[in-house]
Amino acid sequence: MGQIITKGTWTKVTAGGINLSELNKPFIKWGVPADDPKGGQSGYEFVPVSAHAQLDGTPCVLGTFIHHNWAVVMAQTSEFSAVLDIEVHFADDNKTHPFSVTFTHLETPNTPGYQDDIVKLPVIDQPDFVHVDGVEYTVEITGFSRNGIPITEFRSPEGESSRADIIATFKPTNSRGS
Repeated sequence: MGQIITKGTWTKVTAGGINLSELNKPFIKWGVPADDPKGGQSGYEFVPVSAHAQLDGTPCVLGTFIHHNWAVVMAQTSEFSAVLDIEVHFADDNKTHPFSVTFTHLETPNTPGYQDDIVKLPVIDQPDFVHVDGVEYTVEITGFSRNGIPITEFRSPEGESSRADIIATFKPTNSRGS
């Protein structure tokens, strides 16, 4: 088992012209707020954790992902990707291991009537590797978890903030590292 402390920063968005703000922080925002009393820019937020991670393949929470879905004006339905750089600090060996996760977002039109946006966390084909106490582990982002149920995408209702935990596994490899 290892004590982990996470930190996340949104570092890149693949779409232009979406009125992006707050990049390189734990949250990003986009869109022009529509005429709505709940209005504001839509956005993603990463809430870090301090937790014990099993290093045997047991799923663990790296942080909470929040989609703040407010009515925004955009030229058309937009699909874009946002990159979250996550740092996992292992307190046991005082090392920090960085890796990136890409989220896909479908921003749906808000007229006529509101539609749910769709957030996807794609399966990572190439695992990252970390070394803890001289042992090499694969780190795989396995998806989201909502109410303990694993998922890779979810619908986010307009005018609400939807949450899901980001889940990863740490599995030992056969090789020894430093």
